[in-house]
Amino acid sequence: TQSIYGIWDKDNTAVVSSQLQQQVIDTATKERGGTTYRVSSHRVGTPKDSAIASDLPTITSSSYVATKRGWYIDLPTPGERVVTDSAIRNGHVIFSSMIPDPAVCKAGGTGWVLEFDVFNGNRGDSVIYDTNDDGNIDDADLLDSVITNGWATSGLPSDPAFLRLGSLGSSSSKDKACVNTSDGNVECEDRQGATATTRRLMWRVIK
Repeated sequence: TQSIYGIWDKDNTAVVSSQLQQQVIDTATKERGGTTYRVSSHRVGTPKDSAIASDLPTITSSSYVATKRGWYIDLPTPGERVVTDSAIRNGHVIFSSMIPDPAVCKAGGTGWVLEFDVFNGNRGDSVIYDTNDDGNIDDADLLDSVITNGWATSGLPSDPAFLRLGSLGSSSSKDKACVNTSDGNVECEDRQGATATTRRLMWRVIK
């Protein structure tokens, strides 16, 4: 079993496993419009959507800050691993996971694009994906009243790239998250963009 870790390196001391909050990816998936979605737990604080069985046991946000040094989450499919770069957008860390074909002499496989709250590993506090493809990201995109935070790819995915859709800083701002896959496709999903205006980082080299 492979895992993703988010370590809060705040005082230059060793971190042990008991200081990490475990989160869980549900093995039961959800379907809409030909796309398969994943849901993971929300164990820090109270979820803003409907609670699910894997949300237990919970910890308060204040207890998390006081006692924990980060979080981890096991990848549930045998052979699933992360080998590409991650990205941080809108307070979420976003990964592509790969599941190689279990037949050792075959190329290819499948994978997922996954995202979690970067600070505590929760599934998120607001709707992430436009699951019904109506151009809006709102409560109509909840599946069984729950926020989804991962989507399946038909081949092994690259690390995700992002295109900004909509006006910068507006409530309708969206990202189009896209990956190249091992079967030669480009697969994309519209996701919630930043409502705050983004700016370019600049630097100067002094010789």
